[in-house]
Amino acid sequence: MTLLDPLVLEDLFVQLVQQGQRLGRLDGLVRTRDQQAFLTSEHINSAIRDFMASKGRASVAEVADVLNIEHQAVLEAWSLLAPQEHWTMTADLLMTSEYLCLIPSQLTTFLEPSGYGSLVTLAQHLKLPYHFLVEVLEPAIAEHYVRYPQVSELILTKHYANEAKKGVTDALEQTTEPLSMLKLQRKCGVQEALFYAILETVIRDEQLSGTFRGRREKAIFIPHSFKDRQISLINSLLEAAGYIEYDTVEQHYAYVNPKDLLQRQDQDIVLLDTCGVTQSLIKNLEEKMEQELNTKGWCDVAHLAPFAFSTSDIESTLDFIISRSNRQTKRDRKVLANRFIVTSDFLSKIVKVSQGFLERLALKEIQQEKKQHSSKGNRRLAGGADVELKNEEIYTFLTEESLPSEFAENLVPLLRRPMKDVLLRATRTVYVAPSLIASEENPETHLERANLIDMARKIYFTYKAISVFEDEAARKSIEKYIVRQLGLQFLYSFMELEELEKTGDRQTTAKKFNPGNNDEKKKELLSTYFEAENADLVATIITGKKANLLINFIQGQPHFRDEMHEDKLERVNEEIQSRLGEQLEATPVTQHTAASILHLTSILYFQTLYHQPLYVSGKFVPHIIKQITQAINETDAELLKEALAMASLKNSREIDLDLFQKVHTLGLEKIKK
Repeated sequence: MTLLDPLVLEDLFVQLVQQGQRLGRLDGLVRTRDQQAFLTSEHINSAIRDFMASKGRASVAEVADVLNIEHQAVLEAWSLLAPQEHWTMTADLLMTSEYLCLIPSQLTTFLEPSGYGSLVTLAQHLKLPYHFLVEVLEPAIAEHYVRYPQVSELILTKHYANEAKKGVTDALEQTTEPLSMLKLQRKCGVQEALFYAILETVIRDEQLSGTFRGRREKAIFIPHSFKDRQISLINSLLEAAGYIEYDTVEQHYAYVNPKDLLQRQDQDIVLLDTCGVTQSLIKNLEEKMEQELNTKGWCDVAHLAPFAFSTSDIESTLDFIISRSNRQTKRDRKVLANRFIVTSDFLSKIVKVSQGFLERLALKEIQQEKKQHSSKGNRRLAGGADVELKNEEIYTFLTEESLPSEFAENLVPLLRRPMKDVLLRATRTVYVAPSLIASEENPETHLERANLIDMARKIYFTYKAISVFEDEAARKSIEKYIVRQLGLQFLYSFMELEELEKTGDRQTTAKKFNPGNNDEKKKELLSTYFEAENADLVATIITGKKANLLINFIQGQPHFRDEMHEDKLERVNEEIQSRLGEQLEATPVTQHTAASILHLTSILYFQTLYHQPLYVSGKFVPHIIKQITQAINETDAELLKEALAMASLKNSREIDLDLFQKVHTLGLEKIKK
């Protein structure tokens, strides 16, 4: 008998089984993946039952690997067994009802360490589909735990949720200062997304005594008590001085536009470029102005206004006062350089006083003509020779009459015509009157330019003062102030003047360069006005760096060049000291004026020590005192340091008026006599 090859027998066996399956006589047989055996459905079902009894759950891959059969065969077996055994089948997983009942306890164990956890993390840990896990746990979560819609994947124990909410609520209720939500979140140690979900719940459920500014990590909680305290302080400063700088308002309460805040506190307040002014101060300035006009016939509003007023503030204040005058008053008075006011009577008086000077000048001219032309002199004079009256001659006459040089400069254009008429009459009609209209500059733009020159001078000398400061931080801070504050104001006025001289249309120019424009609008106009070669200058204004570019630009303008000479330094320093002294002398020593007294005294001491003008706001007082105390006597240094500490915003003690009386006296001693 011939033996058959085992492979032939195996192949024959497989063919017989497959034929039996086709004929329907061998149903329920499943061939293994290695093709080495056939498994009956009873064997497969029995193996699955045993696996589920020991594990409680199974995946298709696990069962397929154990039985060495294809995934599809496992899924077909599951589809029959799951309904019979009351198992739950989802995706490629099969679970017993007992296993499903254990999942909520798994959640409890998972949350124990921290009090909260992510369902995503739990699903990964249990190797269950996320949405299936959420569906299974939904009843338990709804009954025993807390879940916020904003972070729905996070589950919190009720204890943890209540404690976290209480921690946030207590922190908000107990704070007396503005509180950053970013700092509070880090302090609480709560996950960022969860913290802001809890915060929203606190805001919705609790009656908080404060308001929020900003959102999420940029949010700041401002207690009503802090707001009320700071606004009360701002009102006190405003009431005491009659004005307050916007910088000062922002230092005390930086969470709202300073102009809006001031207007809400006082609907009648006048909002200038850098500060808000009360009607009482306006009235006081008006009374002082009227007094000086009645006694002298002219006044310098810049000397009457507080030292902190910028050039544009003085101009706006003057415009406001004049706008309330009647028509007759407006006709009788003229404004020069947006700071001087002069009456018609004063102009007439000056012309009358100048008659002797002009007669001497006329006689001198006639004598010179006679010497040059002998007997033909009279005929030449009668034939129309021009009469020379130079601006410098008028200026010299005015300064010899004890008028301030800056005022005299601005008076010249107004007096040139009437004084020339007097000079003509003094020659007893010998000369033919020339055209008195021609001038290198339009008188109106001359006044604008004089105002601009004053601004340029302030910028230049303050820039020069930077070198005095030894502290690098102080130098950078003052340089930034020069560029961002003074520089922006100067270039904006420079653009306005250029536009006015180019078009001659004052109304359109004033509308385009509205003083009410904010800094961003002014910077936008700068960017469009200056050409590419001045791009660095515009960048300087925006960044607050490289003040030397601004200085170079100013010195490159012919009208300003002469004002940058060092020979102007002493006169400018004396003028500023005089103004500061007048303001300090008029400032009473009170709780509310202490900071202003220290500001004025520190600048007076600086200018006396270094003979250098300095145009800076009150926020630079610490830098000034730090600098000057290195070079002054110990008694004065200790006095200024103690006053600075007491005037600090962080100081909660009551101001020592005796101390600030000494500071007041010290400042007056520094006035240059």
